[in-house]
Amino acid sequence: MSATIATGPVIAAIDGSDVSGEVIQTAVRMASVLGRPAQVIYVVDSVGDKNGLAELADSTAAPGTEVPSNDELLFELVANALADVVEEEPELGAVVVERGLYSGLPALEILERAKDTSASALVLGRRGLGGFESLLLGSVSERVVTYADCPVVIVDADAMPGSGAVVVGVDGSTVSDVAAKWAAEFAAQSGSTLRTVVAWHEPALTRWGTGLAPEDLADIYGKDAERVAAAAIEKYRADYPNLTIDVVVERGPASKVLAEQACQPDVRLLVVGSHGHGAIASAFLGSTARKCIVKRTEVPVAVVH
Repeated sequence: MSATIATGPVIAAIDGSDVSGEVIQTAVRMASVLGRPAQVIYVVDSVGDKNGLAELADSTAAPGTEVPSNDELLFELVANALADVVEEEPELGAVVVERGLYSGLPALEILERAKDTSASALVLGRRGLGGFESLLLGSVSERVVTYADCPVVIVDADAMPGSGAVVVGVDGSTVSDVAAKWAAEFAAQSGSTLRTVVAWHEPALTRWGTGLAPEDLADIYGKDAERVAAAAIEKYRADYPNLTIDVVVERGPASKVLAEQACQPDVRLLVVGSHGHGAIASAFLGSTARKCIVKRTEVPVAVVH
């Protein structure tokens, strides 16, 4: 099977918030899995926060203390994050990590950097300072998730663990299939279990006028979900014969089912498609994908286009 993951670096776009270290560590772990370099970038907002990291440092510095430059502060952030993660996993010390300081409109700069380098993935913080503050308010993070050509991984509070299952939402749509292919390849390269999750429900409008009892209607949609799950298993077992695949079929809203799976202790990453369709619960940005991002999950969420 041809590769679905791009050949460029894994880019961590940080904003100086408390989660920046976890964003860097997630990018480094992903780069190690994929055999790619990692890049850590910071964009000084040419319209808003023009002094960037230096201004953040100045706000917390004691009076009279000399504030380091943006480049020095970026180097310190990267060095501290790497020291922590390499102490836990020494093999991550082999990952090539570059850093870059840019100026402009953050969303545009991040998207251009990802496009120019054919990035394997972009890693961002869900919460933060400046433009990264909220995915619900048209922030930088939401624009990057919406318009990026590569997968965008959103980190809430904790970095991606060094091991665990890769959970992916499957609904039978083309976009869902693209996300599942990416998840399967990532799981295969990392030696992780692929956990395919099919969430289903009977659409509210079909509950009336069908002449079917609610339990019969539920049985129809439940069996449809099981067929979708079986097709996914067959496809990815053929593509990746050594990949361990688990299947979860649950009734309920996709975002709730997926978020619950992402909170299991043996999971390292949740993967969703940017949008989907069908009676089986879909995963699309603006609905399930967005809800998965803004819900608190124990692991990062990757949105694949």
